[in-house]
Amino acid sequence: MKFKIRSVILIALFFPFAFISCKSTATPGQAGLSASSQEVSLESLAAAREEAVAAGVPEVVPDRFAQADALADTARQKLDNRDKKGFLKDAREAQDRYRILTTIAQARAKQEEADENDFFPLDEDSYKLAAEAGNNAVDLYDAGSLPAAEKSAVSALDQFTQVLKNGWTAKVEDTAAAARERRQASLDAKADVALRRDFEAADDIYEKAHVALRAEEYSSAAKLFEQSSQLFAQVRDAAVEKRARAQAALQRAEEKVADSGKKAQEADDYIGGGE
Repeated sequence: MKFKIRSVILIALFFPFAFISCKSTATPGQAGLSASSQEVSLESLAAAREEAVAAGVPEVVPDRFAQADALADTARQKLDNRDKKGFLKDAREAQDRYRILTTIAQARAKQEEADENDFFPLDEDSYKLAAEAGNNAVDLYDAGSLPAAEKSAVSALDQFTQVLKNGWTAKVEDTAAAARERRQASLDAKADVALRRDFEAADDIYEKAHVALRAEEYSSAAKLFEQSSQLFAQVRDAAVEKRARAQAALQRAEEKVADSGKKAQEADDYIGGGE
């Protein structure tokens, strides 16, 4: 598996995301991994696997996930054979592998979110550093350097997290400005009076966007601002149309009154002339 690094010249094009299925040459129980890897049990091993599944590891790196599963099965067999030392050694490595693969999959998910929202142009340097760290994590993992692989995987995750934060911050500023402008346009069209309930519905979403923004939930805030912006535009257009219909109806009524007055005058003239 490789993290794609997007081209600076052709942003829309990027290198393919390839899967590599080579076996690890790692030695069991390597030093330098996180402290959590030192606590090993059947429960912790199962929990590490569940986290990997939840992160999408079986889909992102199926071959490596299968290798970790095989190692975990070997550890359980050793425990069944009362080989506690062998169990601890294999279970610790399997648990470490699950955790590293989980971090790699989480970094990949954040990269996909950044790609979907086209955040690469907003923070090219961080994106490229993150992709390179992700590639290094995969290469180091396959080479059996699990401590270094974990360090690179964490770096990739942190960098892509930063890319998303910067991207959503920029996007929320744009969507908030658009929503604010359309809200004012709907007020200018008297939509808060002509279509009070519809305006209040849009305004409620607008306020929720501000709540999300204050909580630094940038992705949610951007989506809510965009939703409220669309509703404000619809309410504004509906209010303008409603006013136009009302003015047209008023004009027709005035014309009808004027026409009735003209006919009445003609009748008076006729009666007066008859005398």
